[in-house]
Amino acid sequence: MNRIHSFAKLALAAIGIFFALRIAPQLLTVFMIVQIRPSVMSFWVAGAWAVALCLCIVILLYVFVYKREQLAKRIAGEDDLNKQDSQMHWLPVAFRLVCIAGGLYGLYLVLFQVPYFIIQYISYTHSQLTTVYGQWITERVLSLLIVLAIAIYLLCGAPHFVRWHVKKTLEQCKKQSEINR
Repeated sequence: MNRIHSFAKLALAAIGIFFALRIAPQLLTVFMIVQIRPSVMSFWVAGAWAVALCLCIVILLYVFVYKREQLAKRIAGEDDLNKQDSQMHWLPVAFRLVCIAGGLYGLYLVLFQVPYFIIQYISYTHSQLTTVYGQWITERVLSLLIVLAIAIYLLCGAPHFVRWHVKKTLEQCKKQSEINR
């Protein structure tokens, strides 16, 4: 294992722990759902949401802390880094890690808004949800779906974006080094 793999593993563990800690307070929102309108439906919705949040936390910790070796290999590449300039390999690794962190943050934003919409759905009647407020909710849900799609792409490492960005950055560095000569 070289320095790039070590850095990737350390960053992945930090990302996983950070976002697990950011999602954990959402469990308090679950209890607010039951307090707003105590009913069997709100109890089941709160229970399902609590299970989903706990599952998200467990998956984050499992993937980013316990299974980070495989993910670090996918991000950093193979161990044939000694043949080429090591500085050029930090760039895609750093971009991929930033993309994964951004994807997790986007996923966190979406997960943060879901309890709010559940509370709004439970607390308002059907006629109130079909008015102008219902249109606002629809716009928010659509924007969150867009954020979710972008977050999933970033969680996959944003391969096309990273390749394009690395190519452009290396071109700029090459032009800058030619100017400085």
